[in-house]
Amino acid sequence: METEKFDNALYSVGEGIRKTLMFISDESKVKIQEIRLRAEKPLAVTIDGRVMFVSKNSSLKESSKEAFIVTKGDIDEAFKNLTANSVYS
Repeated sequence: METEKFDNALYSVGEGIRKTLMFISDESKVKIQEIRLRAEKPLAVTIDGRVMFVSKNSSLKESSKEAFIVTKGDIDEAFKNLTANSVYS
């Protein structure tokens, strides 16, 4: 399955972001080059060099108007997942 790498990568991000990204179309998933997480900013992805915003209903938009907003908690959860809760000072 072409989307398997994308779907597996979603386990590194927090649950709220994962639930939003998992319902992006398979056609879009295989084209995504980057997932951009910034606290208190819209969830964004890069596709073919263009930044697109992910809406709350998992559609991709050129405008950030209806985008899913990444919280500090989402960032903290992703960081903990990526470091397997092994964070040193």
